[in-house]
Amino acid sequence: MIRRNGVRAALAAVMLCLTGGFAMADAPPEGPYGKWSVAEIGGQGVVAKADVTLEIGADGKAFGSGGCNRFRTSVKVADGAISFMPAAATRMMCEPEISGQEMKFFGALDAVRGWKWDGPALILLDADEKIVLRLRNAS
Repeated sequence: MIRRNGVRAALAAVMLCLTGGFAMADAPPEGPYGKWSVAEIGGQGVVAKADVTLEIGADGKAFGSGGCNRFRTSVKVADGAISFMPAAATRMMCEPEISGQEMKFFGALDAVRGWKWDGPALILLDADEKIVLRLRNAS
């Protein structure tokens, strides 16, 4: 009797773990997480030849490309609020037009304080709720 109950308990524990694992895998984290392509910086479109990207992880890490240089940073997301720590980036030389845009992008990241959805687009807002970045899904 004890052995049979022990086997049942072990099977129940395995089933619970498997079911919980599948449920967690099916439910995406709520928030602005994922791979994004920057469509606008401060209301202006990005230079066509510059691929500006941002990947936001639920683990508090963010990285991407400013169009010329790769970068990494930390991100905090909570209840519609979001903020990025100053980014660490490579220092490659770029065309002046792309370098200027990249500086605007990093400045915009520093100013971000909130986020919202606009259809499938992710909108990043400053403290005054003005749009600083518009992103589209790049997955």
